[in-house]
Amino acid sequence: MKIAELIEILSGWRNEEIYSQICTVKSVDSVSRTCVCSPVNGDGDLHSVLLQAVDGGTAGIVITPKVGSFVIVTFISKELVYVALTAECDKIEITSGEIVFNDGSKGGLVVSADVAGKLNALESDLNSLKTAFSSWVVVPSDGGAALKAITATWAAQQLTSTNATELENSTIKHG
Repeated sequence: MKIAELIEILSGWRNEEIYSQICTVKSVDSVSRTCVCSPVNGDGDLHSVLLQAVDGGTAGIVITPKVGSFVIVTFISKELVYVALTAECDKIEITSGEIVFNDGSKGGLVVSADVAGKLNALESDLNSLKTAFSSWVVVPSDGGAALKAITATWAAQQLTSTNATELENSTIKHG
């Protein structure tokens, strides 16, 4: 007997067939990252079907299938089953230190709250200028002194330049 065969016997993996089945998803547990699947061939429900490689893991990629959708589950052993393919998904979670789409050459994705803050500052500044002009009363022969007086406060408040690094999430890059 070969060493590999002895290892298979000791580990309990001997004569276990790896195969797949088509199922429908009955329920999903997002916390444990498992689901309950019902084989379309009428076999009994499969419980604790893994949605990711590690049981109880918190990092990596998790594709959460939509309840009622078709999936293909693969049996690695009689007790270990995972979702290999999904027809429809509710969400895809990627938990990683950094994510790069394509080559990442366009930098980080923007953080919408930061962009909204910058846009709001510009809108506020423009609205202040509009208010100044709408409340301006022309004074004949003053050489523009009334206009200068009413816009002096607005003109004194300088806008700050925006750097791309202020608006981007550097952990998610795209190209």
